[in-house]
Amino acid sequence: MSRRALFLFPSDRMSGAERVTLMVAKEAAVSGYFDHIDCYIQCWPRTGTLDELGKLANVVLHYSGAATHIKGLIPSARFMMRQSYDLVFSSITHLNLLASLLRVLGLLSTKRLVTRESTDVFNRDFGLITPLIRMMYCTYCAQDLIICQTERMLASFNYHTNNRYKEKSKIIPNPIDMERITTASASAPPEIIMQLPPNRTKVIWCGRFVQVKSPIRAIRTLRAIHDMGRTDIHLVMVGDGPLKDEVELATSQLRLSGHVTLIGYHPAPATIMARCDLGLLTSDKEGFPNVILEMLASGVRSVVTTDCAGGLCEIPSVKLSDTVTSSALAKQLYSVLTEPQAKETGRYLAGRKPDVFWQTIIKYCMHN
Repeated sequence: MSRRALFLFPSDRMSGAERVTLMVAKEAAVSGYFDHIDCYIQCWPRTGTLDELGKLANVVLHYSGAATHIKGLIPSARFMMRQSYDLVFSSITHLNLLASLLRVLGLLSTKRLVTRESTDVFNRDFGLITPLIRMMYCTYCAQDLIICQTERMLASFNYHTNNRYKEKSKIIPNPIDMERITTASASAPPEIIMQLPPNRTKVIWCGRFVQVKSPIRAIRTLRAIHDMGRTDIHLVMVGDGPLKDEVELATSQLRLSGHVTLIGYHPAPATIMARCDLGLLTSDKEGFPNVILEMLASGVRSVVTTDCAGGLCEIPSVKLSDTVTSSALAKQLYSVLTEPQAKETGRYLAGRKPDVFWQTIIKYCMHN
């Protein structure tokens, strides 16, 4: 009998959860462990980011075409109920909840259900739906393995769920696709990057323009370090989102228009990271910001960040600010600029290969 697996994507627009799911699906496909792999993409139009995965002989991509995540829930449930699987994998909260609920109700047939926590949901503010999201974790009872990204995330998860899932909750550090980043780093960046004055020290910021990522804080950090005398610092921001207009307004109001470059969404941000000197992360909360690893893998010398997730102090060449304020971030950036070349990160990144992540999943649940 053939072995089948199902990987659930919220969309094919690559952010952290989608990128991890892509890497795991690819490793599962090339491992020979499964004869057939379905990849279900819950909503939004096809962008082509999964096309290479779909070219693998044992992989089939399925797009629902739903306009939103909510509208994609029923089609997703129907798809999951169609077939029996040996493994179902998801890495985003609402799909984790749906898969677990369907399995509890006997509507999802799978030998193993593995879900990954994409964020520390109990320490994030989701607005009016925050109590609903946390309450829905009572359906977290059908998984065989729940993956947390750091010790801090695991401790928070177990505490807020009263240790109900302690035995099946494990830490597996996020993977990073070095091959993809190396290829992207060698590619030509947008022309606007090449046109920047050569005397500028370029600081890369990358993420969604949403409140939890605090892009406005990045602009204020730039203002603060300029006020410290480092007017050569130029901020390059990769990403898009609902706060874009506010970012543009803050840039203008703080008289930084000539020192901020907004790239917008880019499918291969490592192309731009490779042309920058330092990295900056301003988030309030993160599950674990893989973007830091991508920056370092691209050749960024050092990354300054808020203490937004566990395990950041263990990464070579990463500096944590004392507080989340723009002045603290600017002081840390200033100190990094005067330091000698940062530590070698290659050995650390080698332990984050996708095949290590996949083999750890196999070790924890597939052989039992």
